[in-house]
Amino acid sequence: MFDDYKVSGIIGVSSSSSSKNYISQLYESNLIDQPIFGLSLVSSDQTIKYLNSNNKQSNLPSDYGGLVIFGSQAFKLTKKFTEKDLVVYTDISDNDNSYWLINVTEITSHNDSASADIASDRQALIDTGTTGLALPKSDADSLHSKLFGSNLVTDNSGNYAFLCNDTNSNITFTINDHDFNLSLSDFKGNEYSGSGLDGYCASKIQGLDDNDYWILGAAFLSKFYTIFDLSKKKIGFADSRITTYAIKETPKVFSSETVSSSSSTRSKNGSHTSTQAKSSSSATSKNNSTSSSSKDSGARDIQAGLHNLIPFQCLIMVLAISIFN
Repeated sequence: MFDDYKVSGIIGVSSSSSSKNYISQLYESNLIDQPIFGLSLVSSDQTIKYLNSNNKQSNLPSDYGGLVIFGSQAFKLTKKFTEKDLVVYTDISDNDNSYWLINVTEITSHNDSASADIASDRQALIDTGTTGLALPKSDADSLHSKLFGSNLVTDNSGNYAFLCNDTNSNITFTINDHDFNLSLSDFKGNEYSGSGLDGYCASKIQGLDDNDYWILGAAFLSKFYTIFDLSKKKIGFADSRITTYAIKETPKVFSSETVSSSSSTRSKNGSHTSTQAKSSSSATSKNNSTSSSSKDSGARDIQAGLHNLIPFQCLIMVLAISIFN
């Protein structure tokens, strides 16, 4: 199923701190100081520079999708990525699958003519493995109908298209008494060509008959800086303000001895300290990529929704990076 995508692998991180997922293993191994991670997905209005360890500008990899930030750095970089350092946290709802499941109290649509309530008291699954958004079909039908009216085209199977020149439609999600806005450009797919739908663009919002949750994928998350906290079972959202930043690859010093020649302890305040023995060698950090988004070419690409397990493209700088704007 991955033949057509640039996928190195999928990392599944549940919301349960007791599970042996990637984040909890990093924490238990003293490699990060807190069992949390921050997520900043690249958006279309950002300019990103990539500098190698020699401070020379290089081409940003074509499949770069954003940053995953581990441990307390997720908090420390909040001021870099957000407006007024405001992060709105909400509790993870208990569920048997350890999903990152939250309560959304209200969803409202807005266009040139009116605003309309679409739904209230919905549960939303935060999922980087979904390129767009996936809704119960009745909610998806209602949302698109109220946003686009007679300009809406649908196959009545949960896929939709609307006029590409529409610029004033948006959606508001109310989470923990805070409004988060999604503009039309965030869920507009590619324009159709040669299919009788010239001038129409596919919607990245899909309706699924067997879906109980609103699934908020990369199209939603790219608007926000998101912090996932396993220890407190919370997820935080902040309006992303950063439009330009650079990623700089920095030298990383590794011990030339075996792992047994190093000793690691965690200090009382939770920070990680490490002592390495004997000689060491310097190496530049490697770019480890994980996850890949489905190709954004219309409703075809989101038909499988959550179940296709094709996540967004995301290049994770794991070893040693510094971010500045």
